Amino acid sequence: MESPAFVLNVLTRNVQQVEKALEGMQDRDLRVAPDLRTNPPGWLLWHQARFADMVLSHIGGAAQAWTEGNWSAKFPGAPADPKRTGLGDSMEQVRAMNFAKEPLLGYLHAVLEKAKGVLSGLTAADFSREIGHPVRTGEKIKIGDFLAAMTTDFVQHSGQVCYLRGYITGPGWR
Repeated sequence: MESPAFVLNVLTRNVQQVEKALEGMQDRDLRVAPDLRTNPPGWLLWHQARFADMVLSHIGGAAQAWTEGNWSAKFPGAPADPKRTGLGDSMEQVRAMNFAKEPLLGYLHAVLEKAKGVLSGLTAADFSREIGHPVRTGEKIKIGDFLAAMTTDFVQHSGQVCYLRGYITGPGWR
């Protein structure tokens, strides 16, 4: 399996895992956290999708799914600014956002479609190519390193969502 196909496989499997975790959860459950220092599952899903959307769109030289689909209108309190992905958000900013399950899943799938389009246009050799960093002006980053950071973030937050699902609703999903 070539590198682009591997990255898409990881993203696809993680979306499937998150879908399973969300089964039986209510919209209100997406705002629950063990304490006020912990990100709730809704915010974690939104953030992982936002970060992946930003990375994939930058690599592909295209608009983000966030702006193309006017997704900010579907998430009360979420910033419309395509540069805002949740990185560095304060707990007050996290708690100000409200996420419903269906729009979150819709946005996650829109980002997965973005991934299919961008990754299908890459070769394994592209992973060594440097591009300008979208946030750190004047810095460069290799596409492979950027995709690794995105994939790590995606997997980490999917695991947190799965853990929180058990914490909030109890065991019982597979």
